[in-house]
Amino acid sequence: MLTELIEKTNTKKFYNDCDFYLESKSLITSEKKLELIFSINQNSYDIPIEYEEWKVTCNGYIKSDNLDNKFFMPYVKIEIFDKHPVLWNFIDEKFECYIKGIPNNIKEFYGELSIELDKLTGNWIKLTDLFWNLDNIFKQSQKKYKEIPESLLSVIKKVCEDFDLKFEIEKQIHRQESALHNESAKLLILGNEDVSPNTFYLQQPYIIATSFEAHRVK
Repeated sequence: MLTELIEKTNTKKFYNDCDFYLESKSLITSEKKLELIFSINQNSYDIPIEYEEWKVTCNGYIKSDNLDNKFFMPYVKIEIFDKHPVLWNFIDEKFECYIKGIPNNIKEFYGELSIELDKLTGNWIKLTDLFWNLDNIFKQSQKKYKEIPESLLSVIKKVCEDFDLKFEIEKQIHRQESALHNESAKLLILGNEDVSPNTFYLQQPYIIATSFEAHRVK
């Protein structure tokens, strides 16, 4: 019934005439499962809408964001992806990399890297997802170790070389050695491409899990 819910939320009629609320969410840590209850009610009294409640179960739960508000307008259109920049950290091959050197202008380096990440990932992967302690990390010249998804290698390598930093790809990390790796990971977005494409992150609520199920409970 997940297909039915996806199709329903993506209709023009649904967007114009219905309210879509998150009534509850429950994380069952021991089962790696997130359960969500959504309600559908009318926002137009000219057109009667039957009240509905739907339970969405996220199996193999990995992470989620922007689910704190119960009312998601304008982000009410559900889509599911198995390929997406936000999934790279989980499904991509990872490589052990080292960066050596100090940028001549660290602000320009961070700025250029942020711009290139935005071009490549549509704001789904940010500078702070790759580097922390930005004020101090490049003040010393010792090598900086990073685990980098394959899809990000070329852009990080190019920016490092543009700023005379040495970028070394040491070796591929075996999947069983990477705590985050999960090639079954999928993405459920509550989005609205009339507002922002799902390839660009503009605070859309989303969930990453290995599978999703839905059934109507009312």
